[in-house]
Amino acid sequence: GLAKEIETVLRRERCTAADIRSNPDLNREIIHSVMWQLITHLHHSYGNGIFLILDGPASKNGMATEQAGVAIRDMDSNSFAADNSDLLLERGLPSLSSDFGIALDTTWELGFDFTNMADKEFYTVPFARAEDGSINREKLADYAYVGTSDLNPRDNIRVLVYSIPLSLTDGTVIGVIGVEISERSVRKFLNANFQDSDLEIFNLLARLDEEKKSITPVVVGSAQYQRYFGPSEILSFEESGWEGVYTIKDRYGYLWYGMA
Repeated sequence: GLAKEIETVLRRERCTAADIRSNPDLNREIIHSVMWQLITHLHHSYGNGIFLILDGPASKNGMATEQAGVAIRDMDSNSFAADNSDLLLERGLPSLSSDFGIALDTTWELGFDFTNMADKEFYTVPFARAEDGSINREKLADYAYVGTSDLNPRDNIRVLVYSIPLSLTDGTVIGVIGVEISERSVRKFLNANFQDSDLEIFNLLARLDEEKKSITPVVVGSAQYQRYFGPSEILSFEESGWEGVYTIKDRYGYLWYGMA
């Protein structure tokens, strides 16, 4: 796994996890060592992107606030190119492009600078949830962030992100790792089972807050939603009496049943 590969690099370089915070050469070696694992994971998933961010500097001569890491994007996850020609390097050292045959995107940047990034929760949230700098690796979902990303605001592509703390085998947190999937891909997946259905039914990807009894839609898979719920940003629900089934009233007062 990634953790064991990173620990191999630390032993080889005679460094510790703490050195990641100040050693750009070490961070370069770590990222190069895990690149094939990241590329393989991306090619075997439904995702459109994968990223890894270390809690340390990207380069000796770069900005002090620019953190080391890599972000790879594949906007057509249905195809596969063994030479990586279907991939784009969004973030990372230029040597990654030449060493792994991945073209630089037009929005390419060297590292991750969160000082002026408006939407950075995909990094700050999972990292902050590991308050003591260590996590329980068996409960990674407890630290996860799920939401939208503004990784490259200039490309105008809205993506959804799932990110978790990046840790060593003992739980020491050294950064964040996550995957992206485009809103278009999510909508295609949500619609897949209802293309030929005459039923008034729709799927949506949403955040569910059981304490507040609210649902916040993120991606809606059908025009039916707009017809009955309009531009509502938050929906309220009630328990139906059946486990895992909720009732929701639309703007016309009709009752809908939902399953999470």
